Amino acid sequence: MRTIDPNSVVEKYDEINNLETRNERIELLNKQSEEMQVALWQENINRKTKSVELSEEQKEIINTVRKNLFTV
Repeated sequence: MRTIDPNSVVEKYDEINNLETRNERIELLNKQSEEMQVALWQENINRKTKSVELSEEQKEIINTVRKNLFTV
């Protein structure tokens, strides 16, 4: 498994996010390495939850998803 540069993740996330259609976003996401896909999903979770106040239970659920679903 190779290490993904955090700046590359942010750049790729923004590139995907700026595409017009969902299909375009999925297509570009699917072209990424497995490691990058995981990093991009982690970035998505980070951005979506950054400004939201979460309960302890919600935080636990998100951490479980991170550990069990988004791994390489």
